[in-house]
Amino acid sequence: MWFGSAVELAAVAPAYTASSIVHAASGVSSVLVPNGLATLYGTNLSATTATLSTADVRNGALPVSLPSTGVRVTVNGLLAHLLYVSPTQVNFLVPSLVQPGVATVELIRTGLTGGAVRVLVAAAAPGLFVTKPGVAVATRADGRLITEAAPAAAGEVVVLYATGLGETVPRTEYGRVAVGAAWVSNRERFGVIVDGRTVEGSVFYAGVTPGFAGLYQVNLQLPEWTGPNPEIRLMCGDAVSPVGVRLPVAARGENAAAGTGAAAVASTQ
Repeated sequence: MWFGSAVELAAVAPAYTASSIVHAASGVSSVLVPNGLATLYGTNLSATTATLSTADVRNGALPVSLPSTGVRVTVNGLLAHLLYVSPTQVNFLVPSLVQPGVATVELIRTGLTGGAVRVLVAAAAPGLFVTKPGVAVATRADGRLITEAAPAAAGEVVVLYATGLGETVPRTEYGRVAVGAAWVSNRERFGVIVDGRTVEGSVFYAGVTPGFAGLYQVNLQLPEWTGPNPEIRLMCGDAVSPVGVRLPVAARGENAAAGTGAAAVASTQ
């Protein structure tokens, strides 16, 4: 944590490395995806903390700098759009215009730079968001959160949330909030793996989440053979999300009780 004054900080350059730039969902370092969410960790990144607000989004476009921070991030010279800035962390949207290959990332704070570092840009590197280590963020079809206390059931329709699924059709606009559904472009090679088995024929949608930037969702019906708390992985062509993320699913015979309990809890909120 920085305890000096803003004047003292003004003379200190921000510091970070390629390995401290990570995929926002999976935490894998030095790999970015166009239109994916990423996090840059370091020191002296900003003198203040700021979070993206609805007032910062103008006509559907995200800002390239948050108020009073003086912080900008570029990827191959393209300005990234920012969601969160603090002295040790910056969350940003990778420009959708960036092409796969080796790229440079640079953070500039009021004229001082931490320098350009080299990272890999992949066409896709799927990663599921988690509520806590190893537990996927997911909802039921009606929007209720799936948790260990209120698990899903085999055969139920669920919605998983991720980033890093790559290009979409229609293509996502640079730095803008998604206004409608857009499937992943490599649709025929997209899949969901449940406990090591690829789900066949029950993925209803895999694409951007309307109203958000960089966030993707996967709507699918869990197979009837789904066991308790299965491992869930997303597959985009040859790229597969990391192991170890599980979806809370009840064992057979517990479904009705879990559903009733969840409905009762929801009704009190």
